[in-house]
Amino acid sequence: MKKISEESGEVLIGAKNNDNENLAMELADLTYHLLVLMAEKDMPIERVKEALTNRVKGDEDE
Repeated sequence: MKKISEESGEVLIGAKNNDNENLAMELADLTYHLLVLMAEKDMPIERVKEALTNRVKGDEDE
């Protein structure tokens, strides 16, 4: 989880600096570490997709 915190900070820096090449690399790093965490916690990607779908459906009600 330390890597996720580190990579999140690097994503923020890349976004702040308007450096899309660096931002893409940092987003890839963050995505990789999120996927590793999901595997460690036995979290299927379908469950994350369901949570995102529910969030979108909730936004439609507003």
